[in-house]
Order: sequence, then structure tokens, then C-alpha cells
Amino acid sequence: MFWKKSKNKVNWGTLRSFKPVSSNWGFDRGVPVDRYYIDKFLRGNEQHIRGNCLELLNNIYTKSFGKQVTSSDILDINKENKDANIIGDLSLSGGSPLKSSHYDCIILTQVLQHIFDVNTALKNCYDALKPGGYLLVTVPFVMKYHEEPHDCWRFTPYSLERLAKDAGFASAEISSYGNLITSICFLQGMSKSDITQQELDHYDKNFLVSVCCAARK
Repeated sequence: MFWKKSKNKVNWGTLRSFKPVSSNWGFDRGVPVDRYYIDKFLRGNEQHIRGNCLELLNNIYTKSFGKQVTSSDILDINKENKDANIIGDLSLSGGSPLKSSHYDCIILTQVLQHIFDVNTALKNCYDALKPGGYLLVTVPFVMKYHEEPHDCWRFTPYSLERLAKDAGFASAEISSYGNLITSICFLQGMSKSDITQQELDHYDKNFLVSVCCAARK
């Protein structure tokens, strides 16, 4: 097959390198691109962050976006986490560390890609929610690979919606964010301050950074 050679050369500039601009996701440069999208999703669903809430690792988002929160639990598998008041494995089949029908909202940001048994983890979240309660999930569509914690999956809007519905949720509203520029910026470790607001908010379903879901029990 004959391939036509392009006459227009691409100007790579400083990006023609095997090393990213930042190897720390962009935290050392400001707010990482994916964190901007996570904040945007949670701000759009802050009405669901109320009553008894659960968050993993810490409760930063519960405190930032919660409305009329009556209790704020923190779950972690790591016993060394002094902030966590519940220690356990969310993906443990037949032995969830969470109380059944206890929470009004569970916030699960950037967690599912680290859990091999995603189905069990989502079912345990479903069981832990009160009827009408919400699970707010964010996952990566594009992200550099990392070994610790174990990096297992990437998600599409279709797969995340299907996983939520298979876990029993009555509805699963998907929100996705990103475009070609922000995808490249995120992989390069650039931050929100490296690009314009217009570039951040432009949406292209073919080049996503983050996929999010507000799932209702």
C-alpha cells in the first residue's frame, strides 16, 4: 500500500523528549489537569454530598463540597493511615468493611483503576448506600502507567456506566471531560496553569482525560 508523505512538518518544540515536563502528574506545577475535571464533576453533584458520607484515603472532597453532612467516614486498606476510621478492603467478596444501607453518599475518586475486582467493589458500595443514595465515581481514560499502587484499568463512558448498572444502581449519569490538548498536557505532567480556560473546557469525546459517574441506588 502506498502512503503519501506529509509535506507539513510538525513543530515539536520542547516536547520532543522521552521525558515528560513533570513526572509528578503536574502537582509540582500547580493543579493537575485531571484534578480540575474532578473538582468540576463534584461541584456539579454537591447536592448529593450530604448526610452520612464515606470517602477513601481522606475526606477532602466531603469537606470541600459537602452540604449538611452529618458524618464523614474515611476508608483505607492501609493501617498506617491515621485519618482513616475504617480499615478494610473494598473489593473483598463476602466481607465488606462497610455497614449495609448506611451512607447517603460515597465518594470514590481515582480508586477503581487500582482495584482488580471492580465489580465486587461497586457492589459493596451499592450495599453500603441507603436507598436513593449516591456513589460519585471518577476514573481515568488517559493516564500514565504507575506501579504503586497497582495500576489495573482504564475506563470508557460505556464501561463505567455498564459496571454501575451491573452492580445494581438504578441510574448512572455519566460525565466525561477532556480534549486532545488536555490529554497531551496531562500525559506531559502539565498543570491547569499551563493552558487556557477555553482549552480546559473544550470537550472532544474522542480524546478524554476523565470519566465520571453519579450512580443512584
